[in-house]
Amino acid sequence: MKPIVALMGIIAIGSIATSCATTKGGANWWLADFDKYDKNYRNFGTESIVIGMTVEETLSQLKMKARKIEESSDYQVYAYEKWIAVVGDDYIDEVLYLRFENGFLSKWQIKKMERNTINIPIIIWN
Repeated sequence: MKPIVALMGIIAIGSIATSCATTKGGANWWLADFDKYDKNYRNFGTESIVIGMTVEETLSQLKMKARKIEESSDYQVYAYEKWIAVVGDDYIDEVLYLRFENGFLSKWQIKKMERNTINIPIIIWN
């Protein structure tokens, strides 16, 4: 009986520690790959962005590191990654795409990625 009680105690302590041990970026350090501290594991917070905002307003509202993935003379596309912590290698779970036309947000889209995605694919707008 004592080994079962001890095992249940270890499981309980591990569960509590796991639920409390997250990094500032939302990653759980028990599961996170230690080379991915600069990755975003939090939700995007799109409730603060509005169509028509400038590039600077939009990027400052999201408070994450964006990557410019496409640009021409009249539009730009930025992307944000949301990683997921799993046992094994972490991967990109979702990507937030922001399209700016003439300096203003014209559309945005969150796209779910396939498991094990580690690079942001180019978007085909719906």
